[in-house]
Amino acid sequence: MVPVSWSSKGQHVIVMQVFDDDDETTGTISAFVQVVNVAPTIEAFEEPLPLWEDAQALYTAEFSDTSSDVESLVACWDLDPFINLDQEGSSDDDCDVTGATLDYVWSDAGTYPAIFHVTDDDGERTAQIVNFTVRNRAPVADIWVSTVGPKAGEMFGLSGNLSTDTPTDQPNLVYRWDLDTSVDSDGDTDPANDIDEIGMEIWVEFDKPGERGIRLMVSDEIDSSHKDFTVVVMEGDGGLFSFFGGGSMVSTIVIILGLVLVGLLGILAWTSIRGGDEGDPWDQVAPTMGMEVEQEAPMAAPPSDMFAAPAAEPVAEVPAAAPVESSGSPPIPAEGLPPGWTEEQWSYYGAQWLAQQAPAQPEPAPAPTPENPFSTPSSAEDDLDLDF
Repeated sequence: MVPVSWSSKGQHVIVMQVFDDDDETTGTISAFVQVVNVAPTIEAFEEPLPLWEDAQALYTAEFSDTSSDVESLVACWDLDPFINLDQEGSSDDDCDVTGATLDYVWSDAGTYPAIFHVTDDDGERTAQIVNFTVRNRAPVADIWVSTVGPKAGEMFGLSGNLSTDTPTDQPNLVYRWDLDTSVDSDGDTDPANDIDEIGMEIWVEFDKPGERGIRLMVSDEIDSSHKDFTVVVMEGDGGLFSFFGGGSMVSTIVIILGLVLVGLLGILAWTSIRGGDEGDPWDQVAPTMGMEVEQEAPMAAPPSDMFAAPAAEPVAEVPAAAPVESSGSPPIPAEGLPPGWTEEQWSYYGAQWLAQQAPAQPEPAPAPTPENPFSTPSSAEDDLDLDF
């Protein structure tokens, strides 16, 4: 027996001739051998584990064939067996992925049949189907707040940009806000599922201080999740008249003192406009408030030439009088303040200036001096000897 094999299918001819030891032969005898192709085989698949959306599916099939066909085998994956993409053969023999290993990602939840098929050089094809289950991953809601402890009447931002989902679902998330989980505004008996605002980022304000429960509901095409947050709204700034609306005691005192200060400044301004004829306004205001206000001297004394006598009327030199301390300023002359003077300087130096401007009094003639009987003796008396 002679072992023989063929690497291709079909009819093969065998010719046999027999010889004896005398070289006698029977002649040739022909025979035909029909070689049948052996189809490739695929190992049975194990059911793959479920996948999340946008997760990588990595799956390898095992197949075999006769040694002469192994090198020529073509292995493919048809990922949509219901559509004949190449318009050849049937709808389940497309070659969407070449090779035994499938590396693919599905972005939507569902069950996806995939057909693995192997074809040898004789066109013999073997196929096996496997189902991949893709599940939706629910979003994870989270809240970002622009201001911690906003004030009543103050705008602040709420954002769901910290919420997460798969890359495909993230841009399509829907954000719904319930701005008061203690109030059932839609009447469905659930106060925590109202839709007060829609959008990833919103701006809100609350009129009253206190705690306010907020819920963010984030949804993709299948699932949803929510996140609760409690906002503590602080007492707002009520403005100038907040004490009428129940402001704090400290703010009320500060505002009252501010009003008093504004009133005092108004009195000073009004008195300055009238010309200051009635004296220092602090002298009028201080007694009513139980305060003693010490009058301050001007920053600088008036020029010395203001106190000099006019050049046209020279007068005898008079010793400079000491500054006059007065309890009040003298009346302003009818012709007005001296040139270059201010009311403050007049109130302090006016009395001195008036004293120096008064006309000089003529010096009285010296009175005759009476003769002193006990004056120095004359020379004649000096010669008189009174020594007895």
